[in-house]
Amino acid sequence: MLFVKTKNIIKPAPGSSRLVHNKFVLIDNKILVNGSGNWSSTAVSINLENLAVLNHAEVPDILEAFECAFDAFWTGDANMFSNSLSACENQRVRFSPIGQRNPNSVALIVDEIKQAEVSIEIAMHHLTNKDVYRELSAARSRNIEIKILGDDDSCNARENDDLVKLVSEGAKVKYMQTSCELFQLSHNKFGIFDRKKVINGSGNWSKAGLTKNYENFIAFSDNSDVKVFNTFFENAWRDSVTPEECKCDRNTDECKKKYCLGRSF
Repeated sequence: MLFVKTKNIIKPAPGSSRLVHNKFVLIDNKILVNGSGNWSSTAVSINLENLAVLNHAEVPDILEAFECAFDAFWTGDANMFSNSLSACENQRVRFSPIGQRNPNSVALIVDEIKQAEVSIEIAMHHLTNKDVYRELSAARSRNIEIKILGDDDSCNARENDDLVKLVSEGAKVKYMQTSCELFQLSHNKFGIFDRKKVINGSGNWSKAGLTKNYENFIAFSDNSDVKVFNTFFENAWRDSVTPEECKCDRNTDECKKKYCLGRSF
């Protein structure tokens, strides 16, 4: 749980109960590298992840927001959750945590769901936030196509009641086939709206990711960037399996071995 200012200075993050889940670097405040993956051998060579490189000359508002947020983190001031950090946010960038009374990260996602006219496609390691599910359900009532792509380990986990309800309303769910023997995960955390806008970042759309952990969320609509996410999702959806294809008896050795059940990642 550290923030690194320079190669010679390392400081612990304030708030011992909060997970530092950001995965970004600012270089000379001109280049931002950010995405879903940790800087680990698993993330860069095994997991399904994304990594975005953003330039200040093209998206100054995004880089300035991250520069501001890092400075807020660096002060170690507990008051930053509701003051300094929220002041860094803008129309396209949100950070967690800033307190339950001002859940701007949730609002960023919910607003995009509300504005969707045709489709919502989500690739998410953990999708559990009830506000998000509530708005997805409302989107289904407007006949918005919803596709959710998860990791196949989740196929044999305890069923999420909100997900079950959403599927009963017509949403489609598939799971990426990964290799638990390699400790591989489908670790992306992004949503695509009408194939025109993407929300991406470090955080799962979960209670911890959206309100408690140190996280970031970026909304962007640049055609070239969105096209990359569209293509990835199309290919991943094609290669993924349905719940019926990946469910197995958790009590059998074959199922336990295939999904590394009981193993901690």
